Amino acid sequence: FFRVCFLDDRQGLFAANFMKEDLGAQKVAILHDNSTYAQGLAEHTARYAKEAGLEVVFMDAINPEDTDFTPTLTKIKEIGPDALYFTGYHPQGGLLLKQAKDLGTTFKFVMGNACNNPELVEIAGVDAAAGAYFTTEPLPKDIEYPEAQAFVEAFQEKYGEELSSIWWLMVADAFNVIAAAIEATGSTDSDAMAQYLHTEFADYPGVTGPILGFDQNGDRLGTVHIAYIINEDGSFSPVPTK
Repeated sequence: FFRVCFLDDRQGLFAANFMKEDLGAQKVAILHDNSTYAQGLAEHTARYAKEAGLEVVFMDAINPEDTDFTPTLTKIKEIGPDALYFTGYHPQGGLLLKQAKDLGTTFKFVMGNACNNPELVEIAGVDAAAGAYFTTEPLPKDIEYPEAQAFVEAFQEKYGEELSSIWWLMVADAFNVIAAAIEATGSTDSDAMAQYLHTEFADYPGVTGPILGFDQNGDRLGTVHIAYIINEDGSFSPVPTK
């Protein structure tokens, strides 16, 4: 098993450092939705936040089937964290943003990469979404690697629309890694390809950035996360981090 997407523990480390170093947070709340992905990211973030000297004053889950999260947000507001990190998905993220604004919360609202979706702003409303942050892999337009820009241009030429999701680039990298393994081994035998990817594949010029190789679990070596802020017009802009 191999994957080119980035591990959640690295995003958790980035999120903890971002809240501390860039947002100046000392007390943080962490909220997830009990899904495997969101709970894992929440736990990684909590661990790294504590290691960084942050106080995790709240950690709990919402039920993603609910639509009214005001009781949970009210409890968080009363505790008074400097930042809230939500690790779930964008439909709930949008509702949380809207309801947090209605409650008059003052904490910095930060979300994970499952909220990296323009529909988040549609659900929350621009007024409620503006000023919130999310941590994620870079959007295609913000990846400076020549391979990424060439892929973005080719996509736009073929389909006539902007490539707005990082996951298209992840799929491209996955496809290219398979092709590279076939070419290097001269074979489509899974065992031969896996052996090559584990032991010889390295420093590949991926469209999401250099793929340094894979560890013993097949997880990618070399990852990049950045933070975005939601602007007053609902667009996303990278945040220069410290």
